[in-house]
Amino acid sequence: DDGYRAVSSLVKLRYPPLSIAAAKRLSSMSRLTLYKVISILIIGLIFAFGCASDRAPGSEGESRFLRSCDSKCAEGLSCICGFCTKTCDSNRSCERLSENASCVESDSSSTCASAQDEPKRFCDVGCKNTEDCKSLGSKYECMSGFCRYVDNTPETPATMTKEDFMEGLISAICRVLRECGGGESASYIWVTLQTPQRCEIALPYLLDYGDKYGLLSLTSNERIDFNSDEAQNCLSFLTDKCFYPDEMLNTSACKNVFQGTIAIGEQCYRDEECSGDAYCDPIGGCLGECKPRLKPGVDCEREDNQCTTGSADFAICDDGQCRQITISAPAGENESCSRGPNAFTFCQSGLWCSEAEGGCRHPIAIGQPCPGDNDLCEQGSTCVYSDNSYTCQPYELLKVGAACETTNKLRVCDPIEGLFCTPDGCKELGDGSEGSSCSTTELGDIFSCSSGLYCDSDTTKCAKQKSGGEPCGRGYECLSGECDSNDTCTDRHCGG
Repeated sequence: DDGYRAVSSLVKLRYPPLSIAAAKRLSSMSRLTLYKVISILIIGLIFAFGCASDRAPGSEGESRFLRSCDSKCAEGLSCICGFCTKTCDSNRSCERLSENASCVESDSSSTCASAQDEPKRFCDVGCKNTEDCKSLGSKYECMSGFCRYVDNTPETPATMTKEDFMEGLISAICRVLRECGGGESASYIWVTLQTPQRCEIALPYLLDYGDKYGLLSLTSNERIDFNSDEAQNCLSFLTDKCFYPDEMLNTSACKNVFQGTIAIGEQCYRDEECSGDAYCDPIGGCLGECKPRLKPGVDCEREDNQCTTGSADFAICDDGQCRQITISAPAGENESCSRGPNAFTFCQSGLWCSEAEGGCRHPIAIGQPCPGDNDLCEQGSTCVYSDNSYTCQPYELLKVGAACETTNKLRVCDPIEGLFCTPDGCKELGDGSEGSSCSTTELGDIFSCSSGLYCDSDTTKCAKQKSGGEPCGRGYECLSGECDSNDTCTDRHCGG
């Protein structure tokens, strides 16, 4: 299934901002952590930028221009289109905010093109890449041609709940997808996850669709205890690391967030259920047996949580033997980076690790070659194969009525807006309720129906997901998310 494959891959994309209409579209679809995301959207953190002061950019603590707002910006600034800026009548009006600021028309900024009753002109900073935004501060990124403030540091409340942690973990996964490169060839599924906000809204749907890593089920598993202190340490550790999503909970900093209650030798369904430094060894179907994790040098068969980290940062099963991994300090531009064999060296924020060149690089510009499997194109583009070569090419998310082709992965009807490609162009097929129209093309099987429903390919209507024992064709038809080899829904998701 596309959803299963897509969540397990890393992307080659960087992304422009989410429209207000997208938040409205998804607010009716219940998913784990979405009530938190929606509450953040309601108070105005739609673009994840921050604001509090009109002082000229300099240090991180002083610059508040172009950060998100809750309608209470600092004196001299106003909340316009979700971020702190001010109205203007000429470029000179904006010079005090930044030497690169200019007075722009609202319809020229994609962050405000669909907004109603907003000022026609306001101060903004245009850009071609993130480097153009560095004069504003290190946390500013170029998004759809304009600089925006993005803080990737997960929030860590005094007492973190399971829901808080899952929200932070999803945010960490989205940062990896956005910044670290890697994964499969260009895919329209990643084009839809452009900004941090779009990803954090959409990713719970993708996880719930297949729950590839069983992340969402962890919060409701009665066989697992949650440790709030370990959860805060985990999110802090992941802030600048490029671990794959299925590696995150296996790191030394995160492996004790969920602590199992099942003793060695007892039956289990997933690693986190086992008590102490143990893993769930499959014995047939979804069932397994809790066994002690293996020490370095011992023979292993799995790529995940079978090996003990000990005092190291991480452990892997490499060439049939357990190996412990140390995490080095993040490398700067042109400095060496790698994943193994005994140490991982990731890149600093804003850079990605080029396997071909063995060093940290800025994202690849539009029109330039991207021959490597993990090559990362600059925001607004993706790596595509054409004329016997791979190059970074710009993509476009289409609005209602736009002409479309299901085979063109660079011009995609925006599924987060509820749009799908039809012979008459991009259309919103239904409201996601049972019996409403839906699509099984592109991402329709994930986004076009609400929680607990799936898109029936025979009727193209949203129908209730099936219970264990009922016939199925694909995993998303089942409440468990799993359709076994006998084309029957399982009672639960294996590993979940």
